[in-house]
Amino acid sequence: MLWAYYYRLMSDLTRRGKGLFWALAVTVLLLAGVPSIVLVESARDYWRFLRGWDPAVLRPSTVRRLPHHDDAPEDFPDIRFVEFSLRAPGAKKVRLAANFNGFDPAALALDKGAKDDWKTVVPLPPGSYEYAFDVDGRWTLDPEAGAPVSRGGRDLSVRTVK
Repeated sequence: MLWAYYYRLMSDLTRRGKGLFWALAVTVLLLAGVPSIVLVESARDYWRFLRGWDPAVLRPSTVRRLPHHDDAPEDFPDIRFVEFSLRAPGAKKVRLAANFNGFDPAALALDKGAKDDWKTVVPLPPGSYEYAFDVDGRWTLDPEAGAPVSRGGRDLSVRTVK
């Protein structure tokens, strides 16, 4: 039935009218189709996001200020900002493993500076801290530190914060 209507319509139109008809038909299809394609792609992206949801990609939040508590201690411990640095030519990744981060090298990465210098600043209260650098998976002592100490069969550098 639709074909009969189309055939009758097309037989009555002139050549120019047929061109206008097809231009209008293609325009209508594009106007209806393009937003549908964009919507389908957006839905596909959202579905991929839901299926591949990994909370590990979220960065941990940081506290910019301490909340006020009436039962807070009057005197907070002194905090010193201690710089840990290492010159590691050709290194791709340098991390710091210490007793203040559970000797987890993934917890604290150093930033690469000029001329293969790697640095980070850590807020620490006064005390003695044992540490080592993880340079591309290789345990490395700090050459600037004094004599190393041995803990659990592993040599560690020592930094005293005053």
